[in-house]
Amino acid sequence: MTSVATAEKHASNPMEVVYFGIGSTHLASQAYAYFPARNTLLDASERPLNKHAIKDNEFTSRMLNLFIQLESKAGRDGFDINHIATNVVISLPGAALRDQQDSALNGVADIFLGTDITIIDDTWATLFAETLTTKGICAIAGVGSSACICLDGFPVDDKFYKIDGWGPVIGDFGSAFDLSVEYYRRLNRLSDQTPRRDCPLFPAVKKLYSTTSFPLADPVAVQDWCDGIVSSISSEWRGEFSKTAKAIAAVADQPQSKDEQEHSCQLIDRASRDFIDTISLAIHRSEKFGAASLPVVLHGEMFEWSLKFRQSVISSIETKHTVRPTVSNYGPAIGALLYSVNLGMQQANAAAASLDLTTAQLDGKARPREPLPTLERLRQRAVAITH
Repeated sequence: MTSVATAEKHASNPMEVVYFGIGSTHLASQAYAYFPARNTLLDASERPLNKHAIKDNEFTSRMLNLFIQLESKAGRDGFDINHIATNVVISLPGAALRDQQDSALNGVADIFLGTDITIIDDTWATLFAETLTTKGICAIAGVGSSACICLDGFPVDDKFYKIDGWGPVIGDFGSAFDLSVEYYRRLNRLSDQTPRRDCPLFPAVKKLYSTTSFPLADPVAVQDWCDGIVSSISSEWRGEFSKTAKAIAAVADQPQSKDEQEHSCQLIDRASRDFIDTISLAIHRSEKFGAASLPVVLHGEMFEWSLKFRQSVISSIETKHTVRPTVSNYGPAIGALLYSVNLGMQQANAAAASLDLTTAQLDGKARPREPLPTLERLRQRAVAITH
């Protein structure tokens, strides 16, 4: 509900209005600031904002750094976060439940004093980014994996609306992490069976990590290599480890030998089957609500890295459920931005109605130089400026 103070701010001081959208995956975070009066859109990037993997003080520090970057880009016409922010929407992995959202709020409340902050799950944000609605199914296969059922509003405090998302140890079926674990298990078993024989996929994986801080020397050194990643980057090691899936995906899409094709395709096929099961469970569960034929939106690194994975998931879901999923090009950060602006537009309309403003009263300095763009236009602008 829009307060009188907020209504007056929207109606009489549009020059002060700015909408923030922040989103994070397991690999990176992105922030946007949109100034409707200036018709300006700024962006910033940072390491992941994953509450499940970093401590509270680090979470707050990274969030602050995003806004320091935005302030720097704003130049001499910069902004004061505490006085100018109208709506802040933050999308995070694993934030579908109320206690998860409250935990995230504790890390940012001091940054945005007196500002409305909305925490949403990355699946819900990606659905809104793609469809501009709050009704559908979004399934993400990235470092982790999950599917979320949205029925005219984001699910709060009920795991019934979310499939998987159990984390890398006991779930995240079909994710990049899951595929990477399976690859190393097979590599090591092959080494046990035939000592000194390289797995056909090892050269591609070795090449992927050759330019990183964690170069992989040879198959025998895999255990030491994994231990090195875990000890060097602590609880955020899962993202670096999961990049193994990128090398496997590239080989599966363009194998150079029958051995490469066999090993890589087996891994991709296994991951896609597991993720198809996750989506199917979400579709079947949504039908219990009488919500048949919901749009299905797909997103995540597995769809970006692997053409074979993408094609397998889409064709299987289309065959099984007579619905063709859409692979979204818009991540959770864009969804957070669009939802922030959407909330602002609703509040502005409510403000104008509550103050009974006429067209004449909106003329002059109080009127933005350009009206709020449609969400579709803003979405394309966000894509264009993203690093």
